[in-house]
Amino acid sequence: AADPRKLLFVTAEGLEGLVHLTYRLTRIRVADEIFVVNGAYLAALLGEDAADVAILKETLPAWTLILGVGGRALFPEERMAVAENDVAATAAAFGREVLDALPGLATTRVEKAVWGVAEGQPWKLRYKGGVSDIFFHTPLENAPAFLATMLETAAAHKYPVADVGVYLQPQHQGVAYHCEFSLPFTRDDQRETEKVHGLFSDASKRLIDTGAYFSRPYGEWADPVYNRDAASKDALRTVKNIVDPRNVLNPSKLCF
Repeated sequence: AADPRKLLFVTAEGLEGLVHLTYRLTRIRVADEIFVVNGAYLAALLGEDAADVAILKETLPAWTLILGVGGRALFPEERMAVAENDVAATAAAFGREVLDALPGLATTRVEKAVWGVAEGQPWKLRYKGGVSDIFFHTPLENAPAFLATMLETAAAHKYPVADVGVYLQPQHQGVAYHCEFSLPFTRDDQRETEKVHGLFSDASKRLIDTGAYFSRPYGEWADPVYNRDAASKDALRTVKNIVDPRNVLNPSKLCF
């Protein structure tokens, strides 16, 4: 039989309300899965089609910390119980309540979406048919400031801020966090596509300027990232010339 697994949820009105709790839960390593999403991102993940996503955006919590706990071969039920108690006690210490389900949603629906995220058609395209993602690494305590920059830039470009999806996942035991902003758009609408491209470029520049660490600087991110470190750029070019003197690998894709 498969080991038992379940999801637990902690909700909040703002991202700041989950920062310290997420740090603590990541540190004690009680959960197998741990990540934070806003309502727009979770709605896109759970929605079956565009209309369903729109409804969920109006009903889901503003922010949700999702944790997965599971049993193992030896004493799986006991292990699950200990993990749940640890999560509940830790959350209580930060003034938060742990939920077994999100209001109005069957837990099985959320479990199917989370654990089956790689199955079927790309779920990010269900809402509008197109999506543009901006992702980078950051300490979690800096994420609210980067979020503010993202939303301010979206408003400046007249992009609906309620559509901006946010996903945060610990990396390297919480030393850094993967921060992702998703910008859905109607692919067949040229004007909207151009608007999102402009927003993508402007927001990326502002985030880089304010300290966001783009660990995969390709495409439009290459120049603003590599130009900040001339020595590393020269070293990379030297190595590239040694191993690829004819420049046949990814020409003009990075800093080459």
